[in-house]
Amino acid sequence: MLTSWTSPAQAAALPIAVALPLLACCAVLLLRRRPNARETASVICGLLLAAVVLTLWPMVDRGLQFELWTWLPGLSLKLALEPLGLLFATVAAVLWPVTTVFALGYLRAEHDRAQTRFFAFFSLTIEGLGWYSGEKMGWIDPHNSHLNIAYKTGIVGFFVFLLIMIRFFVRTMRLLRRMRRDDKIKLYIMGLLVCCVHVLIVALFVVVLEGPYLGAFLWIAMGLIVALENIYKRKYTEIPE
Repeated sequence: MLTSWTSPAQAAALPIAVALPLLACCAVLLLRRRPNARETASVICGLLLAAVVLTLWPMVDRGLQFELWTWLPGLSLKLALEPLGLLFATVAAVLWPVTTVFALGYLRAEHDRAQTRFFAFFSLTIEGLGWYSGEKMGWIDPHNSHLNIAYKTGIVGFFVFLLIMIRFFVRTMRLLRRMRRDDKIKLYIMGLLVCCVHVLIVALFVVVLEGPYLGAFLWIAMGLIVALENIYKRKYTEIPE
């Protein structure tokens, strides 16, 4: 079992490490009506992932990989172990259960109504870490930040990014349609939303989302929008979450 677990050609540890955060996300969603079981499942998956990742360190220089399937001769989907990717995965895996326990106390104390969504998306975020570690030979800058994110984080990481953006815009547009009591906050949100759209459009032609300028500006604008939405909801409590 140990040989197949860390076999250079077909290391079973790699797909298991990838599957655990997805399993945690499914468990959190299925146990949404049982908070104690929901958080227990998240912590257990985090501890299991940390154990799996730590077993890979003695084999970090052996080029472990796992071929999922081959589409065409010479074109296949593989998981490969790289030192920097393993480092990021280790940090994420070790901090996952610790962060879950901390967030559990904080969110329950605040009686937050979105705890299931938080822990589900947190699991997906763990899934997107450690999938890439440096430039690959033959890689050409696509001049498109979205493609660059997809290449560097993998399909799952890019899917998480899309989920965050879609959820953010859908939530904001729904609230804007119901805002009728405070035109000033509504105008602020609309202005910041236009800025977010501008950055995402620019990202179609330039690699900017990963940098400290427009990339940081995008996340700051999104954070300000969420803060303004919360201010409006606290002022007019009849607006649903």
